[in-house]
Parts: sequence; structure tokens; C-alpha cells
Amino acid sequence: MSQSFKSPITVHHQLFSDTLELAKFHLDRGQAGDALSLCRYALLAAPDLYSLAMPLLKQAALDSGDLPRVSQALSELPDPPPLTATPERPWPFHPVLDLEGMRKLKDRLGMLPKISVITASFNSARYIEETILSVVNQGYPNLEHILVDGGSTDGTLEIVERYRDHFAKIVVEPDDGQADAITKGFRLATGELSTWLNSDDLFMPGALMAMVARFVATGAEVVTGVIEAFGEDMEPRWHFAPYAKDRLDLADITDIDGQWLESTFFYQPEVMFTLDLWRRAGGFIDTDIFYCVDW
Repeated sequence: MSQSFKSPITVHHQLFSDTLELAKFHLDRGQAGDALSLCRYALLAAPDLYSLAMPLLKQAALDSGDLPRVSQALSELPDPPPLTATPERPWPFHPVLDLEGMRKLKDRLGMLPKISVITASFNSARYIEETILSVVNQGYPNLEHILVDGGSTDGTLEIVERYRDHFAKIVVEPDDGQADAITKGFRLATGELSTWLNSDDLFMPGALMAMVARFVATGAEVVTGVIEAFGEDMEPRWHFAPYAKDRLDLADITDIDGQWLESTFFYQPEVMFTLDLWRRAGGFIDTDIFYCVDW
């Protein structure tokens, strides 16, 4: 479960460099408001991108024909929280950004959508702290983290207890496996956006803000990112969804062996979706599915 310092920081920077590229896409189409919104997210989560973002914002002011409005927005951009992580202070044990600085920016940014993150655990003491810290140290100000534990006996609950104030809800009771535990967590969720994070996975720094930027810009109900697959007995490797068509074909969506099992689309930890979509899709995971919840 260990990670190098370099990889998360590199990915963190790339996430928000891509966000600025998306902002430029909107700007090129005369959508200065959307471009400005994306730049604000990028600047909050990756202050080292200021030099890239400011020319884009100024161009938005010129191209929009609404110089006073964009200039006002520019003047209201918050000062970025400082980068605090170093190679000696690795993720997720230390935040990449100063968390107190991010909290102070909440009022300046306006209301961010509430995110519900569900974590199911059972005898996960070996990894659970890194999982929790990768959520805590996001610094995302409107977050609901729900943990559902099946009755761990290996020290998991003692670790969870140290972070009790972080969790919105903690449920400890017998369950019918991981799928059942995740479903229980979603029944308690109240966020606008949602996902589950298994107890041996972790978020990259800035992941939640990057996902929110995409939801805000696109109005999508599902957003996918990238994932680094790693473990004690494997070389780390990146997964990028290679599906290049403009839209998903029904034949491909229903092709389990040729598409899903070949990871054509995405892995679960890189996906976020609206809670409304989850409920419209049935609001549960079949307990006969043992492996898909971790794929």
C-alpha cells in the first residue's frame, strides 16, 4: 500500500493542468463563464498553476465582451493555500495543500457540491489508515465519509476510532459481504455526488476537487478519471480508459468478456456519480457479486 511521493504530486499537477485545458476548450467556444469556473477550481487545488491560469482568465475577460463581470471575478479569486508536502512528508500521511488555508477559502468559492464517500471494511487494519487519510487530507470542505464495518477484530476499529471526528457516520454490524456493506452505506448517504472507496485503496491528492470541476463543467451524471494500480507484489501501472468512440454502444456495454473484463472502460476507484443516478439504477449492489465491487 506504500506510494512514492513523486507519483501523487505528478498526477495532482496533471489533473489540474487538464482542467485548464478544458477551460481553454470552453473559452475557445465563447463560454467565458464556464472557463472561469474551471480555472477557479484549478487554482484552489493546484496553486502552482497560477502562471498558466492567469493568462487564460485575462483572455476570457477580453473575449467575453463582459469585461466588468470577468474582472470582478478575477479580483475575487482567492489566494492559493501553500503546498505543504515534501518528499519527507509523503502522501497520504501529509496533505499536499495546507488544509486550514483551504477551509478559509470555502466562503470565497461559494457552495461546493456535497460528496458522499462510502468505505466498507472488515479486518483492514493493515491499510485502513492510509485510506482514511487520503480522504481527510483532500481538504474538500463539503464531504460526508461513511464507514460500514462488518465487525473487525484485527485492530481496524481502534484505528477508525482515532479518526471518529472525521466520519459523518460509522456503522459496525455483521453484513453479507462487501456489496451489502456498500449498499448500507449508500442508504445513509445525503451527498449530491457519491462514490465508494475500498479499505485498501486511496485517493490521489486533489482527486475530489478535480472530479467536482468536471461535474460542474459538463453537467454529467458520471465522471471517470485515471487510476494507478499497485501492490506489494506488482509493478505500479496506470490505467486510462481507452474507449475512443463519441458514445458508448449498447453492444459494447453488454459485452462482459470482451469489454468489461478487459478494462476497456474504467476501474471502480476512478469513478464518481450522482447519488440520484445510483438510486435510479436500483440503489443496491447484488450480494452475489463478490469481485466487481473491487474492480
